[in-house]
Amino acid sequence: MASVYKRKYTKAVDGRKIKKQSKCWHIKYRDAEGIERRVKAFKDKAASQQFAAKLEKEAELARAGVVDRYKKHRKKPLIEHLADFKQSLLDKGCTIDHAGLTHNRVKAILNGCKFVLLSDVQPSRVQRYLAESKKAGLSTKSCNYYLTAIKSFFNWMVADQRIGENPLSHLKRQNAQKDIRRERRALSLDEINALLAATLQGSKHHNLTSKQRYMLYTLALNTGFRASELASLTWSSLNLSESEPSVTVLAGYTKNDKQAILPLRRDVANLFRQWFTESGFLLSDKVFPRFNKSKGAAMLCKDLEAAGIPYQDESSRYADFHSLRHTFISHVGKSGATVKETQTLARHSTSALTLDVYSHVNLYDERRAIENLPQLHRDTNKTAERNRTVVKRTGTDNEPVNTGQSDIKQLTPKSTPFLTPTAISGYDRSSVVGNQQDDLQETDGINNHLEDGELDNERHHLATVGTGAEEMGRGGIEPPTHGFSVRCSTD
Repeated sequence: MASVYKRKYTKAVDGRKIKKQSKCWHIKYRDAEGIERRVKAFKDKAASQQFAAKLEKEAELARAGVVDRYKKHRKKPLIEHLADFKQSLLDKGCTIDHAGLTHNRVKAILNGCKFVLLSDVQPSRVQRYLAESKKAGLSTKSCNYYLTAIKSFFNWMVADQRIGENPLSHLKRQNAQKDIRRERRALSLDEINALLAATLQGSKHHNLTSKQRYMLYTLALNTGFRASELASLTWSSLNLSESEPSVTVLAGYTKNDKQAILPLRRDVANLFRQWFTESGFLLSDKVFPRFNKSKGAAMLCKDLEAAGIPYQDESSRYADFHSLRHTFISHVGKSGATVKETQTLARHSTSALTLDVYSHVNLYDERRAIENLPQLHRDTNKTAERNRTVVKRTGTDNEPVNTGQSDIKQLTPKSTPFLTPTAISGYDRSSVVGNQQDDLQETDGINNHLEDGELDNERHHLATVGTGAEEMGRGGIEPPTHGFSVRCSTD
């Protein structure tokens, strides 16, 4: 029930507090949503009571659905609502770039469809506008971004009680996979090494020295960070401790508005620690102070050209700056990480996005996967021979087990034929095991007793297998890496 009253207040006059009341009457009532409202009325009490009755009646009719409770919002131009929407995005913590981009996309649709008031909004006109934009050259993926922006705008109006429902709620996004205008590819390990080597030897361009670009690409390939995220990093964002190094991107700079903390390879952390020490940076300094995120593709294109790597391959796939993120995610998957681990490191909301868009495999990867399948059709004679070998090795053939003279010498080259010649080149393979065949025959009791300690007779040979220290001096077991290829050594 609405009530009419005069507002009482205290006013200081000549140092004394005097109680007073307003000249006009005020009305207290509950609106259609049940919210208590207080409205200033008139000096005349009878007129104020009539106004209170009118307000109460309108609220009752609105609750019954007879009167439009959003009448005042429908009279307000959409462009003014849009300005309030942009401010709400900023108030809830969105970046200026994100709020501005969303605002501009909604504004483009409103202007293109000539929507002025809420009554002008028609879903079919929005569909027509997006279809015409697509014919004019806009990709399906971009059209989906525009649709998402304007639907978010009307969802906000519903949440802010400016309209009752979203007029575009039934419009659906189109399948962007059918219209990929710019397909990216992942760089191979050879391309990565060539790119980093050429970059380090190059000259300054795009306001970055060769060392700065080298470090930028190295960090991008080891974290998968986007260009905007890399540009936001300060030295305080990097935890370069020897035990658990990591890198952090603040929530205001990530795509999902969540803080991102990714582990950092120790060799990469050492590389950045050395750079920090040598250059005398401050923790508050930007790691890449003059990196222009909008020029990342052009910068990388120039370094790719210097390395002899095509910016666009024969399949029309691009190797732009965002392809470094594709490269990171693809190689994480190839390293043996689970789908969940890959999704987490990629910071994707779904595993489908990680697998369908960012994971790239080639014929070599497919061949490796096929070769790892179990052998279903086997030669009978070879299978029987293999079974006899296993039975003999496990001691289940009712024969004495020869613990000293095992099949290690034969297993090593057969199991890893591509590693054995390099790993133990320059040595007699029989001596690497630690005991030669002749020594085994001359030693008493070695075949039946392990506690005699004869397996340790030539420790320097055993150490060679474990560390490869002596062989490294002759050329090394593997070429030097740039902090990334180690992750994907299985390739």
